[in-house]
Amino acid sequence: MFIFNPVVAFFAGAPAWKVSEFAEFPELPAGADDSLRDEFLIAGGLALVLSRCPRPAAPRRFPAAMRVYEALKRGGRRRGVVSPQLLSDASHEVAEFADQATRDALRRRMRAALS
Repeated sequence: MFIFNPVVAFFAGAPAWKVSEFAEFPELPAGADDSLRDEFLIAGGLALVLSRCPRPAAPRRFPAAMRVYEALKRGGRRRGVVSPQLLSDASHEVAEFADQATRDALRRRMRAALS
């Protein structure tokens, strides 16, 4: 005799995966320069940090990181939206959560923006 329990119900049902709203960043174009690679790396690292925070809390907890991510997603580099100060603020906000590659890319972009 088969007993239907919550574990079986879980596996029998449709998966409950949610797609993160931070997953829609485009692919890195072939032949991209180092600056563009850094921006995609920053956007990906910030997306990972932001996706792990509840959506209503993300703008309060990581306001600069949200602004940088949104600017990069819209192509903010071409319009000069991402200032060195905003990059610095975002870097400090996510310092303990972001991976080393993201932190290094943020530093490189800040240096490039200041020079």
